[in-house]
Amino acid sequence: MFPRSLTEKEKEYLFYILPHDKPGYSEYRALINKMVIIGCGMFGDTNKILGMPGDDVDFDIPSSPVFALGTIYEPGKIIDVLIHELSEKQIEFDISEKRDSSNSESESWSYSHWKSGDKSPNDNSEVREVKFEDKHLLAISPANKKIWLNDAESGVNIIIPVTNFYSYLMTIKNIRESQIVLKPDLFFANQNKFTDVELISAFILYNKYFNRVKLKEDLTTVIQNQKTKKKFIELFNRGKN
Repeated sequence: MFPRSLTEKEKEYLFYILPHDKPGYSEYRALINKMVIIGCGMFGDTNKILGMPGDDVDFDIPSSPVFALGTIYEPGKIIDVLIHELSEKQIEFDISEKRDSSNSESESWSYSHWKSGDKSPNDNSEVREVKFEDKHLLAISPANKKIWLNDAESGVNIIIPVTNFYSYLMTIKNIRESQIVLKPDLFFANQNKFTDVELISAFILYNKYFNRVKLKEDLTTVIQNQKTKKKFIELFNRGKN
């Protein structure tokens, strides 16, 4: 059964959440065009791994962060699509279908298509935008409990796991009560209580350890040192102009 090429339908689904007009997603299209499915991953038949012919699936490598995700609606079915970041020259993806008898005319959506000023992709709810540096924007969708970072240069919307982000936000706020720290879902109900600077500070700490995006400079020591905090606030304000 493996290796095999992607079917036209599989490629159509994957490419829907990789818009060709955004450079970062276009790069993944080019990679996928050179790859074949080399096997299933660890999460069932819908979970597959793309690699080069002759490669084997390495089950010792954990799943990389999510790169793109979305939902496609077709008559009688709903297709959830997810692509992970390239890791060890392989790309993990998941295409899962379920029957839909609602006869509703829902529109397909993906976080990949979102741009500054848009509402949340799947339900048109409000999105909080926090800009910093010259090309980065942190987007928060309270209704959908999602956080993503928009990189203006690549066009990629980087999905940020709320649990990790929330942990660093609690560090910034010096909050230690377990009934708060251990409940990351509280973030979305209370996100309006955190300032823009606190949110960006939390992201910078998160990014230092998870390396999701390249920043102009390492500001970790700045946000940890109250005497130099002014430098960070000045940088934050530059991103708002």
